[in-house]
Amino acid sequence: MKRKWDFGSLRARLVVWFLLAIVPLAGFGVFSHFKGRSSMRELVGNDFRDRAMSTADKISRNLFERYIDIVDRSQSATLAGTKTTPEQKSATLARFVEARLPVYSSIVLTNAEGRVVAASRPDLVGTDESKADWFVEATGDEPYFSPTVYGDSTVGGPTIAFAMHVKEAGDASSSGVVCARVDYGALFTENLVKKETFGKTGEILVVDRKSGLVLASKDPGAVLKAKLTDHNAFKLAQKTAHGFTTERDPATGKKYAVGWATEQGFSTFPGQRVLVFVRQETSEAFRSVTELGVTFLVALAIAAAAVVFLALRVSDAVSRPVLSLVGVAEGIARGELAEVP
Repeated sequence: MKRKWDFGSLRARLVVWFLLAIVPLAGFGVFSHFKGRSSMRELVGNDFRDRAMSTADKISRNLFERYIDIVDRSQSATLAGTKTTPEQKSATLARFVEARLPVYSSIVLTNAEGRVVAASRPDLVGTDESKADWFVEATGDEPYFSPTVYGDSTVGGPTIAFAMHVKEAGDASSSGVVCARVDYGALFTENLVKKETFGKTGEILVVDRKSGLVLASKDPGAVLKAKLTDHNAFKLAQKTAHGFTTERDPATGKKYAVGWATEQGFSTFPGQRVLVFVRQETSEAFRSVTELGVTFLVALAIAAAAVVFLALRVSDAVSRPVLSLVGVAEGIARGELAEVP
């Protein structure tokens, strides 16, 4: 009975051995890939969080300047003096607003009873502001500012009121209150949020901490209308001052990478603690991570194909002379003597 030599299995074994040889390298590659993927996601998170913190700081510093402005106006000799006419005071207030466009929508001066006696806008003169929060609260030595951003019909959008009582030099009693309304939309939507966008889907949202109401957005339809109370990022922002997460937008179903920060105030201005969210669709935010994964898979496939090709070439080189010797040996066994090449 002839002994059958199955040299076809030699090729398969060589291929398997070569593939097994790259398993440790492949394992190291997989580990390095996931480590790099995690690091890149962390970098994205840090970038989003830093953007949110930077935006919150810009809001604080800007409102601090408004805080200082109202103190300066309350100490104006022109506004507090009894010798200047209402017309002169109104002209002073109008120049103040014009010099700081588009920061303020209006600034008014009331008498001690809350009646507006001078204003940057003529249509505001004579209005009764005695029941307005800013008039009632502006009685201390510190400036008053709205605790939250609110919609104001005189502004036509979100605003903050800064107010402080006015006293004439040498007179301890208040002669009235000066109040400046900040145009929040022009100041932060137009000059900050819309200019800080990044990528195709990146955006910044300024949100009221308590109500979740959007105060500034590149989408005008969202301001003072949309709310983020159902968003996971908003809930997390109630617990930590800053952070990063991924979430699915309940309204659109799109998945976003979201970084957030809380406005903390600056210097003597304590801030309003509004929330700043920086977000971008995950498909764009993590594009580099996805590309890294695709590159790794392609490299792994190429390496595996190269190993198989090499194994086949080596197996051919090894098996060809062996098969030749087997043929000669089998011929000798059959009595066929021939010259061995």
